[in-house]
Amino acid sequence: MLEDLTLTAGATLALLVGFAAVITWGNRALLQRLVNRAQRDSAHVWWARPGLWWHEGTHALVGRLFGLTVREVSVRASGQTAGHVTFALNPRSWWQHVGLFAAAGAPVWTSAAVILGVGKMVWWPRVAWRAVGLATLAPTWPGVAGWLVMSLALSLGAVLSPADLRQLMRGLPAVAALVLGVFAALALVWPAGLAAWRTGNALLALAGAVVTALSLLLGLLAAVLMRR
Repeated sequence: MLEDLTLTAGATLALLVGFAAVITWGNRALLQRLVNRAQRDSAHVWWARPGLWWHEGTHALVGRLFGLTVREVSVRASGQTAGHVTFALNPRSWWQHVGLFAAAGAPVWTSAAVILGVGKMVWWPRVAWRAVGLATLAPTWPGVAGWLVMSLALSLGAVLSPADLRQLMRGLPAVAALVLGVFAALALVWPAGLAAWRTGNALLALAGAVVTALSLLLGLLAAVLMRR
């Protein structure tokens, strides 16, 4: 039972938080290289704005979906931040604490989902997900070029601030309670579902590894190109 708990609920929480932190680290390094080259902060360069809009927009949208009241959305620089979203949180609402977790990590998780989804379309067009592999690789190169530009733009916005990470951890206990409840229900009603959950975690780990690798590759390319 402990092993099942670790490989299902525990792994899901570790993967969500871990990849949010690791992808943020990689994308922050990429963003820092680019702003150092531009000699201006990210709030004042045009190429960082799509990522900023995505970042703040996904915070607000996901928070609203979970019932959080969005008091303010700003994409103007203030202090050490390029923008911000302010929520009104009911401290007694367990569900809104789940929403706080989801909204805090939304810029990373949603950008990763879009990068993977569009990437599949341009690298494996008209190929079922289960058939994706080197043997079925059939890239459309104009699409790949557009995907790389989109991935760069989204990666620059998929950077969680210290305030975002604090909100993520503030909502973590509520999410932990949720996944523990799901685990208990499956263990009692549908034990075979735990195997499907473990498979889902394996796919989540693979997706996170791919997006992390892409972030590091973009950072490496930026470093090489800026030396020229």
